Amino acid sequence: MVLLWAFAGSCFKEQLPEELLVGEAGMTLHFPYTGGMQSFKISSNREWSIDTARLPGWLAGCISPLKGNGDGIITVALEKNTSRVALEHALIISYGAKSLTNVYILYDGLPNNAPLAPQAMQPEDQAEKLSVVPSFEWKESTDPDGDDVFYSVIYSKDKTVWDTSAVTVSAKTDLPAILEANTRYYYKVCAQDAYGGSAFSPVRSFTTGTKDAYANGEYKVYMKSAKSNPVNLVFTGDGYTAGAFRYNGDFDTDMDEGIEAFFAIEPYKSYRSYFSAYKVAAYSAQQGMSDSLAGVVKNTAFSAVLKGGTRVDCEYDKVLDYAKKIEGVDDKVLAKSAVILLINEDTYAGTCVIWSDGKSVAMVPVSRKYKGFMNFAYFHNVINHEAGGHGWGRLADEYVNSEGNAPQEKIQTLAKWQNNYNAYWNVSASWGNSVVPWSFFIGRSGYDQVDVFEGAMLYRYGFFRSERSSCMVDNRKYFSAHSRYLIVKRILETAGEKFSLARFIANDVADKNEYYYYSGTKTEAVIPYKQYVPLSSPVLVEK
Repeated sequence: MVLLWAFAGSCFKEQLPEELLVGEAGMTLHFPYTGGMQSFKISSNREWSIDTARLPGWLAGCISPLKGNGDGIITVALEKNTSRVALEHALIISYGAKSLTNVYILYDGLPNNAPLAPQAMQPEDQAEKLSVVPSFEWKESTDPDGDDVFYSVIYSKDKTVWDTSAVTVSAKTDLPAILEANTRYYYKVCAQDAYGGSAFSPVRSFTTGTKDAYANGEYKVYMKSAKSNPVNLVFTGDGYTAGAFRYNGDFDTDMDEGIEAFFAIEPYKSYRSYFSAYKVAAYSAQQGMSDSLAGVVKNTAFSAVLKGGTRVDCEYDKVLDYAKKIEGVDDKVLAKSAVILLINEDTYAGTCVIWSDGKSVAMVPVSRKYKGFMNFAYFHNVINHEAGGHGWGRLADEYVNSEGNAPQEKIQTLAKWQNNYNAYWNVSASWGNSVVPWSFFIGRSGYDQVDVFEGAMLYRYGFFRSERSSCMVDNRKYFSAHSRYLIVKRILETAGEKFSLARFIANDVADKNEYYYYSGTKTEAVIPYKQYVPLSSPVLVEK
């Protein structure tokens, strides 16, 4: 066996301190940040060695000797630690086929100086009639060591039980939750560094006014249909922090604009009375969305993330759970509803999840920058494509981004979703005027643009669409006649009303100006697929 004895001091060669037997609990060499030299004794009747493969860099070259035979004195000599990080390591001493790990080295970091206490806080002390989601601001603190400073707001109604906001690096924040109306609160701001140093501002007080914001999970009715079986349109958002939920704030602005964009295109414009629309608040700790390729991670309500290109992902089930906060909405109702998640990020992207039972979640970042041709990247147009087309209309993509032939696997997927789940009827894998699903429009007066065009569902060959250009081709605010037919059919059947081709044609409205675009003269147009940046294909989920 190996026995370990220890002693400390920088002058051990001249005067050895009293030896101490190391027990089973082990021993610790504890160094101040200034460093120094400490030693321990090994009593052994065989060869031994210290495992250097797992020695951290700060111990390399600081231990001597590293091996021996029989009794020995091991010296650990450390220079001054120039970091405020405390370090530790358990030495592994091997002897024969066995090893011992009962010698621990602790090395203190430099003393840390806390940041200065925050000053000039807003709201001012005893402020009155504040929003129930107040904003806080203060003068940035300095750190004597030059460390980064992090902040949090600590608040209470009685100065006994305190809640804490999310940590922020900026000198302002909104609380993560709605406060009670007409209530006195106390708050203080904590400034802290990464090494445990912290300082608190003086405690201040304020009083809230009347309720002026959504609570997390609260919903409002945007419009209510008089129909006995309306289609429910549910809008919620991701990446919206508490301050966005003040009435008429950013959440209301984006949701209202999104709802109106949904109804700005036929046939939704003409069949608006069949819809009820709702807005559901979902608080996020951080604004925006994550980006997996860029390594950006945001703490948001539904974990929306850009996956590369225009692909978006999120916690779909959680989105549906928020939709079910609306009175009377359950899984059965959601199967005949459309859910739209607007994401508080100005980027062109969008993806729709379509379940075989009828549910859908269309994920649409709030892109407002003009990206070029036809405004196809504006989030209004993306809502039309993802929510109006994929989500409610259950339509397939009609764009082409490959010169190849449709693989058999994709053809089989189309057949399954058409025949089993009543989706994707706007495209066909069969060619011929008499066999495509829109054959009854071909040659019909008023529908001259309807024909059979090859290219859909990403592939140049093997799939066919009904018109040269449409929303499902390049996001323009125009659905093809057959797409309008399919959308109206689902609306009326959901409402419990009789649907027929004659009824559809009698009430059909098509904005032909959106079918065409102007380039000096009126010309039929399709954006060349190499110029158009396509949205991600839908995620199909069988239930």
